[in-house]
Amino acid sequence: MHSWKQSIYLLAYKNLCESALTGTIKKVRILIIRILTFLGSKDIPKDSEKGVYIGMREKNLKEVYQGLMEFNALFHQKFGHVFRSSSHSEYSCTKSQNKALMIVGKKGRMTSTMLGQCLDMKKGSLTTMIDSLEEMGLIFRQSDETDRRKTWIDLTNQGKKYMDAKMKEFEKSIIAMFSNLGEDEIEDFAVNVKATVEMMKKFKE
Repeated sequence: MHSWKQSIYLLAYKNLCESALTGTIKKVRILIIRILTFLGSKDIPKDSEKGVYIGMREKNLKEVYQGLMEFNALFHQKFGHVFRSSSHSEYSCTKSQNKALMIVGKKGRMTSTMLGQCLDMKKGSLTTMIDSLEEMGLIFRQSDETDRRKTWIDLTNQGKKYMDAKMKEFEKSIIAMFSNLGEDEIEDFAVNVKATVEMMKKFKE
């Protein structure tokens, strides 16, 4: 039986196969390899498997899949501590709570369904987390004016202040992590990350 992470990877791979164009796949593959190289990965996808012919589209998709798995591991290894740690004396938010606040703060108000998709959380766990954030006074719920079945989630003023403080912590961590890199390397990394994000927005959900 696949773990939930394996299921997500397989679903992502399936969606890529069904929706992405060959040119887009190739661009994503190149961008992921650049980012993995930058992060110091020793498991960069190879051009092909010895003695096995793989069509260009299938080959690129396979390398995208492998690169995404490696990127996921490196992201949590390099950046995961940023979401866990907090020097805020009044609130003691978990990693998932911090992620949720960052997402709502960045994207603006959203429904619980939208937030659950961004966090890959099931309804039960998501509701419990939203309840706790609401109890802390960091978010609030508001019914939609035209559709009473829909409820919006947004940051309170306290939540915005907390996020401002959290983002300053995040920026300090990023500055420290990138301190041994040159300006050209940082600029290259920023360009590749932005291009990858824009490319991923095109994927079929």
